Amino acid sequence: MSTRVTPKVWGGDKFTAEGMSYRTFLLNFTSVDENYITTLKIQLLFGRNFSKEMPGDESRVFLNETTVEQIGWTLDESVVRKKFNYPALIYSLM
Repeated sequence: MSTRVTPKVWGGDKFTAEGMSYRTFLLNFTSVDENYITTLKIQLLFGRNFSKEMPGDESRVFLNETTVEQIGWTLDESVVRKKFNYPALIYSLM
């Protein structure tokens, strides 16, 4: 079970990503916990779920296939650990 019944979605914020030469794109996003993926029965193509035992997960994200393609990354295991930037914050893909 997720700790949020209905996640708050933030939208229209500008992001950039590794290999984009600081070009930006708009993206809607939400914060979730380690229960979100299993609760919604989401199948991950690559990487792993969040874990309470991994404090570094606070700076990691999941991206959907459309976003990975929009960035221009290849949709394979090479996306794991790539850097994804939000103003003043840098996240790593799970």
